[in-house]
Amino acid sequence: MPDGRIRVGNVEVIGLTDASLDFPLPLSALFPGVPAPAWDPFRQRYPDIFPSPDSAHFHFGCYLIRSEGQTILVDTGIGNATTNPGIQGMMRVDGRLPAELLSLAVRPSDIDTVFFTHLHIDHVGWNLSQHGPNAKATFPSARHVMHRADWEFFQQPAQQEAAKYWDETLGPLESLGLVDLLDDEKALTSEVTAVPYPGHTPGHMVLSIASQGEHALVIGDAAIHPAQITELNWGVIFESDQAMAATSRHLLFSRAEHDDATLVACHFPGKGFGKLIRVEGRRYWESLDI
Repeated sequence: MPDGRIRVGNVEVIGLTDASLDFPLPLSALFPGVPAPAWDPFRQRYPDIFPSPDSAHFHFGCYLIRSEGQTILVDTGIGNATTNPGIQGMMRVDGRLPAELLSLAVRPSDIDTVFFTHLHIDHVGWNLSQHGPNAKATFPSARHVMHRADWEFFQQPAQQEAAKYWDETLGPLESLGLVDLLDDEKALTSEVTAVPYPGHTPGHMVLSIASQGEHALVIGDAAIHPAQITELNWGVIFESDQAMAATSRHLLFSRAEHDDATLVACHFPGKGFGKLIRVEGRRYWESLDI
C-alpha cells in the first residue's frame, strides 16, 4: 500500500506501486551496448536492485499529485490480465493500482487528469475497466493527457503489429471523448507543467513541479535504471531514438541539479523518490528514505 509521499511546496506527490518484480529480460539484453564489467560500480552502489549480476529489480510506479484542488494521476501501470493482456506474457503479475488508490480513499471518479509520460504498454494498463463496443474508462471523469507525437506514433501499423495493446488500453479513450493531445509544454496547474523530453518515445514527457521555491521532476522513462543518471549515453532497447534520449537525459538531469529538484522515477527502487548527488565529480542518484 502507498507509504511514500513528498511535498513540493504546496503540492503533494504520493507514490503508488502497481508492481515490483525482477525484470524478465537480463541487463545484457536491455542495455546491449553496455559491457558487463561496466555495471560493477552500480552493483556496489545499488545492491538491492541487482538480484543477480545480469538482472535488475524494477518498480512499476504511478503517482498521485494534488495541486490547486486538482487530482492528477501520472500513468496507469501494467494493469492485469483483463485490462492489459498484452503485457502478461512478459510480466506474469497483476498490477495493484486500484487497491493502492482505494487505500487512500481515492475513487476513480476523483481523478481530474490522467497524465501519460508516454504510451508504452507498462504505463497504460488500467485505462479501461471494460472493453469492446461498450468500453468504459476506469477514470471516467478524467481528461487523459498525452503528447500528440506518441498518440500518432503508436497508431502506426508497424507499432501496432509489434505491440498489440492499442485496442485494449488506448484507442477507446478517443471514442469516449476523453483524450487531450499536447503539442508542446503545457501547464496542468500553475504548479505542475508537462514538458517534452523525447527519445524514449517520440512524445515522452516529464512533469515539472514548482511551488514555494521547491522543485521536483516526474521523469517517466527518461531513465529506467539509476545507472543512467551517471551514464547518460547508456541506451535501453525500448528507446525509439537513443541519441535523442541521451540528449534529453543530459538536459533533464542538468536542470534537476541546477534546481536541486527531487526526482520522481517510475522504475527506480522503492517509490522512486530521490536526489542527484556528486561523488568525485560524477553524478549519481540517491534514494530518499521516505
